This record gives sequence, structure tokens and C-alpha cells, in this order.
Amino acid sequence: GLAPAALWKKRAHLEDLQSKFKKIKIFLGSEVDILPNGNLDYENAVLEKIDCVVASIHSRFKQTEGEMTARICRAIENPHVDILGHITGRLMNTRPGYNVDFEAILQKAKETQTAIEINGQPDRLELSDTHVKRAVELGVPIVLSTDAHSISHFENMVYALHVARRGWATAKDILNTRSTTEILEWLQS
Repeated sequence: GLAPAALWKKRAHLEDLQSKFKKIKIFLGSEVDILPNGNLDYENAVLEKIDCVVASIHSRFKQTEGEMTARICRAIENPHVDILGHITGRLMNTRPGYNVDFEAILQKAKETQTAIEINGQPDRLELSDTHVKRAVELGVPIVLSTDAHSISHFENMVYALHVARRGWATAKDILNTRSTTEILEWLQS
């Protein structure tokens, strides 16, 4: 991941931009890696200074279903984790997803009020509509994401929206539809 020094440089840049564009709220967000034991690749002292933390798995995909489920559940128990990213790690036609106990993860997300990402990147497209529906039933917050690695990837948001609709999610279930004040309240809760 990004070294903390680079993260603080980014924070300073965002604060400079915020002083110039007062009508919008600029957040410092970071996707952090869930390590094999469920810890995160940043210490809590770093995580607490990030406005929005997305935790995702990027390595060690061959753990058992039980190990992967425990790994994810441990990560989302961290009070600084706001969103769980790409829940199975799959890349369509390239890499199958790892096996997890979705119900256990969704129950832990409900308990911790950790949001679950619907990733609109065409190679990912996860959660499935079935798991979105279950997240909605449980009251688990949902975030629509593009997994953008370039500006053109923002167009992928429509795919995340389609998955959300297939899972019967409505605007009230999606954090992205909330006002800045509501998002700030949720992030601070």
C-alpha cells in the first residue's frame, strides 16, 4: 500500500483543495489491504486519520472458506473500517473468487454497521444480486463503487447501480445517495 508519508502528503493536498472549493466536501479515503490474519496494512494510528477506509483482500487467495471468512470478519471488526471492498476478489474470466460464508460476513457487517461495496468494475461486478438482497434485508449499508483506476472508469457506476436494482436495493439502502451531512454522521458513528 501507500506509505503513510505519501498519505499525509495527499491529505495536505486535499486540505489545500478544500480551502479553495468550500462548497464541496473533500474526503481522504484509502483502500487498505486485509492481511492473511485479518489485520490491516496500516496501524490504527494511521487509519484513524483517514476519513473513509475501504478494506479489501489483495493476496493470499487460497485460504480455506473458514479462514477467509474469519479474516474478513476480523477486519471489519476494526472500528476504523467503513466499507468492505470486493468481497470475493474475483476477476471474471481471469481469477475465480475465493470462498466465503456470505451470511456470516453480512451478519458481522450488520453488527459493526460496516458498509458492503457493490463493485461496478466489469471484471468484478460483485456483490451478486442475491447477496445485495440479503444485505438489504439485514439493514447492512451498501456503497456503489466503480473501482476507478482512471477517470473513464467512473462510467462503471451504472453497472453497480444495475446490480443494486437487481438486489432490490433502493436509495435509502445506498450510502452514496445520502447528503454530505448524513455521510459525515455515518462515518463518525
